[in-house]
Amino acid sequence: MARSDASPTVERLAQQLEGDIRRRGLQAGDRYLTAAEASRVFDVGSMKVHRAMQALAGRAVLVRQRSRGTFVGPGFRPDPHVGHDFDVLHLAMAKDFHRVYAYTSDFVAEELSQHLPGATVQVHHLVEGAADSYVRRVIERVGGSKREAFVLIRCARGVQQAVSDAGLPAVVYGHPYPGVCLPSVQHDQATVGRLLAERALKLGARRFALLMHARWRYGDHKMIDAATAVLSSAGVALSALRIRSVPPDAEVVEHVIQEILQDEEAPDAFLCRSDLYAAIAARVVEQRPDAARRPLVLSGGHSASDSEQVLSGGAPGYRRIVAQMSLSEQIGSVARLLLARARGEAPLDSQLIVPVHFAAEGGP
Repeated sequence: MARSDASPTVERLAQQLEGDIRRRGLQAGDRYLTAAEASRVFDVGSMKVHRAMQALAGRAVLVRQRSRGTFVGPGFRPDPHVGHDFDVLHLAMAKDFHRVYAYTSDFVAEELSQHLPGATVQVHHLVEGAADSYVRRVIERVGGSKREAFVLIRCARGVQQAVSDAGLPAVVYGHPYPGVCLPSVQHDQATVGRLLAERALKLGARRFALLMHARWRYGDHKMIDAATAVLSSAGVALSALRIRSVPPDAEVVEHVIQEILQDEEAPDAFLCRSDLYAAIAARVVEQRPDAARRPLVLSGGHSASDSEQVLSGGAPGYRRIVAQMSLSEQIGSVARLLLARARGEAPLDSQLIVPVHFAAEGGP
């Protein structure tokens, strides 16, 4: 399975190494790859492998002995869910997923494979308008087998409802729509909206532009409701807030931002639904000659702090909200909830809420 990033962070590489130990079925005391071997297997530099292994050694997951090699340490805990009954995991997501999120379907599939080893992950990119009928055909092929399960990401209500009605093991990675009875792992979208508005107000903004996805999902509503509630409580007039639904196309996003900035009552702050929009807004704003009048750029993309594929290296030119769980931890939670649901250990309306906060920064 391809990695989501050709140059993973040390933390991410350490997670991959630990997942590799688990997939190999190794136990404490078993010999593991040397740094040189791991460098070739994971196609990363030896220095980064060394640092990742040292991090695992600090937790006793690995024991490194000079001249002898690397061994699985006493701190390694085999995944308690290795004995799952799933043969196939259907990973269903909207076709625009990779243009909205800062990580890829390959990343999610790889993580699911690590947490549920032995299961085949089938990725379904769903086209708007044909998604419902396509998923129903997949469900018909599955039949009533409980050995096949679904993980739904950014799927329309019809898709969620079809999977829910089929009674198959399934988890929504996001927000289930009203009336859909499926467990979920979801980000705290209300807090995302609240934090964006509060931070913009604190930094002196009084006019706002809210850049949203072209296709809104249920979580988007929660985010907008929370942001507008904060602005309304602060006395911000409706005329001081512009909401734009923009497709995730860089040229279109830039055009919309330039158009907004040409207005006499241009916003003091861009509140962006994703890091993609924020990165483009930051670039456009940076080109304005009057530095003192450059609008703020805030991102509510809530990617985990270990996922920065949309960034061009270094610190981003905007303030960003991030999840307080790594992406690996979030996907692991999806896998555990899926297993708990399949075993009847979790109710259909089980929810795991991923907390969010502004990433550490030097500013206010």
